[in-house]
Amino acid sequence: MKPTKTLFIGLLAITAVIGLGVSLSLGDEKEKKGFDLFKEGLKLFKALQPIGYDEELALGGAVAIEVFQRFGGSYDDPKVLKYVNLVGNAVAQFSDRPNIPYHFSILNSEQPNAFAAPGGYVFVTVGLLKNVRNEAELAGVLGHEIAHVSEKHALKTIQRGKTLKGIGEFSLGVMNKDPKLFASVIGELTGMLFQRGLDRSMEFEADRIGTEYATRVGYNAIGLRDFLNTLRREEGQVKSIFFQTHPSVSTRISQLDKVLPFLEEGFQGGLLHKRYANWVKFQ
Repeated sequence: MKPTKTLFIGLLAITAVIGLGVSLSLGDEKEKKGFDLFKEGLKLFKALQPIGYDEELALGGAVAIEVFQRFGGSYDDPKVLKYVNLVGNAVAQFSDRPNIPYHFSILNSEQPNAFAAPGGYVFVTVGLLKNVRNEAELAGVLGHEIAHVSEKHALKTIQRGKTLKGIGEFSLGVMNKDPKLFASVIGELTGMLFQRGLDRSMEFEADRIGTEYATRVGYNAIGLRDFLNTLRREEGQVKSIFFQTHPSVSTRISQLDKVLPFLEEGFQGGLLHKRYANWVKFQ
């Protein structure tokens, strides 16, 4: 939790307790108001707590089903799937959230796209893989999606949305008791992934952090940027919701260019970046 948020919550709790203490000396009516203030402070405190991993995994699993249904199901090539998982898990282990399991899947869709659902679910399409020229580019793309998971971008977005407002605690118990709430949250998540997209700032952050993850493994820092350069030539010509749910490719490249010099300074080479020859090319 960030220091500013911790300070805010601490001040809120202190204010509530002080309000309660003062009211005790001023009669029953003010005592009740003080207690109500305390309850409101406690409710807000709970609402600011991050969604637990069990809840995150349940949400991510439901979203994953939607992804497979909308994008042609799974691409059936064990060799390529194994390769994507090897690269993806290598990057995930050097992320800021390495202690959860990650699941990498290939979607049987020709539209270039990639998704990350809460809980560690990462998807790339066949159309995207056809544009990847080497392993460093693949690591950069997967790093971007892993960063969405590690930074909990989707969860943060729904927590500040209307669906969960007024709910003191979002748990598996709450979801089981209120299926409509669960369906509403899934609807909000899928609408965000497939229609509206995340905040631009979150996409830029995922580019930066995902590139850093890839360099921690030993991949060249320019992998994601090179891939975006390829996509830039297709923007406006190839049909894909990717271009609707993400900032313009040119803007993403310009934002990455600001931080690449710092990331490249820390790039000392490694073992995995030498495996470019192993990249499985689609015919």
